[in-house]
Amino acid sequence: MERYIAIARARADSLDEARSMIESIGASYIGSIRLTELYYKTSIGRLVVREIEGEDTLKLIYYAKRMSGIVTIFRVYVVYTRERGELKKILKDVLGTDAVVNISRDIYYLNQVEIHLDNVSKLGAFIGLKRMFGFKRGEKRRNIRLIKDLLEKLNINPDDLVDALYGDLLEVGRG
Repeated sequence: MERYIAIARARADSLDEARSMIESIGASYIGSIRLTELYYKTSIGRLVVREIEGEDTLKLIYYAKRMSGIVTIFRVYVVYTRERGELKKILKDVLGTDAVVNISRDIYYLNQVEIHLDNVSKLGAFIGLKRMFGFKRGEKRRNIRLIKDLLEKLNINPDDLVDALYGDLLEVGRG
């Protein structure tokens, strides 16, 4: 299914401080998850398999077109499957794995935006804002505004934002 995703992500000095700030502006706690993202080599875009601990299905996500700015917009295609082992083996054999990212994530929700407090192995702590949407007239602008407003409420400086997926940050760290 083709969708769009608006993302803003920044490094966090302290997840406890970020959690306090998020709760002080009225965000609702949704839950905690542990997930693994497998990044595969592609010539265009990014192909990621996301496994959430305890869930039967996994997501195959293709991050296609990217529009960068304070809020990054991706056109994404998402497929859900229960063929865990087979899919990962095929992708690894055919494309090769770029990065494996392990994440502990607390999820909050405010004003139609998911707020993630992520502890990412080998990378540290991050606060992320995410909004999935279709691409009707005005949707891009509206979703960018929702995330920018939340960045302001959380006192996140645009200069502190990280314009990359976690797998890309791991690759940069290798080089």
